[in-house]
Amino acid sequence: MNNFGFDEKQQLVELLLKCPSIENVGTRNLVLQELPSQISTAIIGNPASKVHVLGIVNTCRNFPDGLEHLFKVIRLFDGATIPFQELIENFPIIKSLPVILEKKPENEESNTDVEVNEVNVVEVNEVNVVKEKKPPPTPTKATLSIDWLSGCSGCEVAFADLHEQLPSVLKNEVELVRLPILMDTKEYVSADIGMVTGSIRTEHDIDAAHAMRKSCKTIIALGTCPVYGGPHGGGYAHTTDELLDRSFVHNPSTRTTVIPTDIPKLLKESRTLDSEIKVDVYMPGCPPHYAFIIEGLRALLSGREPTMGQHNVCFDCVRSMDKTDVKTLRRSYEGEFEPNLCFLSQGILCFGSVALDRCRRAPCPTAGVPCFACGGPSLPVILEPQMDVWTLIAERMAHLTEIPKAHIVNEIKKQAKTHYAYAMVSPIFRYKPTSPLRKTLIQHIEKGN
Repeated sequence: MNNFGFDEKQQLVELLLKCPSIENVGTRNLVLQELPSQISTAIIGNPASKVHVLGIVNTCRNFPDGLEHLFKVIRLFDGATIPFQELIENFPIIKSLPVILEKKPENEESNTDVEVNEVNVVEVNEVNVVKEKKPPPTPTKATLSIDWLSGCSGCEVAFADLHEQLPSVLKNEVELVRLPILMDTKEYVSADIGMVTGSIRTEHDIDAAHAMRKSCKTIIALGTCPVYGGPHGGGYAHTTDELLDRSFVHNPSTRTTVIPTDIPKLLKESRTLDSEIKVDVYMPGCPPHYAFIIEGLRALLSGREPTMGQHNVCFDCVRSMDKTDVKTLRRSYEGEFEPNLCFLSQGILCFGSVALDRCRRAPCPTAGVPCFACGGPSLPVILEPQMDVWTLIAERMAHLTEIPKAHIVNEIKKQAKTHYAYAMVSPIFRYKPTSPLRKTLIQHIEKGN
């Protein structure tokens, strides 16, 4: 496997860079962590992706079965993806590897003419004393319980999106004891780790949150809803009575005039999970990419810091920030846009520069949709009291275009329920001196904006 020429090696690097787990530096590091330690510690990092992957290939070639280990790990992450299938189809050397073409079931016994009972296997030492060779003890798995509060179930779907990789991820590390989307269970069983999705919006959510905190040793807030309040935080600008009236009485698309009373009572407003119980780990994203979920779990189980990038969405965006002579603000549905030019440079509000990357590889801007910060605010916005979303975005767009900063700020205020929605109820925005958010929202609602 290690004996191939320069051209084949270059081709291999190009194909590997198409694989989702290798393309992005954050998940690439997750792959390296799964390699044998003598290989992973010998690999030298490099900010240039092609140079880094070339170094990974060269290092793996220096170890017996090194490349085989690499492909086995990549298959764990990307086995069902089109780029990985392309890798297999277009690279003959990889095609011949049993580890890729034949995944042997874990419980399959090897074909042999001799039956062996492991408990009774004996060995003779140098002085001919017979000792019983006992099987190694079965490792203890951590138990995982998952519950959802007020949300859309997107985070549960992201967990289920692991598909055939889910058993491989959980096989030796975690035993799933509760997951409403996959398991028919109502009881709150004891667990080492509890994942909670959704925000605190009803009285039932309060009871469920406390039940999870009581039954689980560690609580993970999974998704933007429990971390920042989620998109239904847009109700922050209205009273509960206004929301119920608009939903059930004066709603042109709903044929009812009665507000239901036989369901859990709505709270005054949507709240974050840590407003009610202690949270140990925060994992925002709408939903978080499955690679972040895997890394978060494994880091927690091994007692180490997770290797997740703290950069914004722009970090992986293919669009370039260039100075233009644009003088007019537009919305994303107005006209045609340059596919490789930053939305800000074209006069369109995009919040990738102030949003934490938990979606991986800037999928929305890449597909032609401006970022609306579903992963929550970036670290500068969180950590600096004077930094606010509209200030940072307005300054960047004003620098890239000919549009006055005041016009941009006013447009952001008009669209606050779109661009602030995912973290509107979070104290990060609510108590910033530069962000009188509720007052601004109400003013624009009264004006009919």
